[in-house]
Amino acid sequence: MIELHLARLREKAGKTQKEMAEILGLGSVNAYQYLEYESKGIRFDQLDILCDTLNCTPGDLITYHRGRKNL
Repeated sequence: MIELHLARLREKAGKTQKEMAEILGLGSVNAYQYLEYESKGIRFDQLDILCDTLNCTPGDLITYHRGRKNL
């Protein structure tokens, strides 16, 4: 299972969902899904923006859990 840590890192950086939506060029519904663990994927260009904005690495944003399945 892939686990995203976007909400935690966004809060740590002091960014709101609205700010992140604007930075990523997402609408409000897509931003909520993307930033609150409901995303089915992440584009490399958005990963680059996230890492730059949140001052982190892809490894900080994403954790892989072997053998666990998404429910």
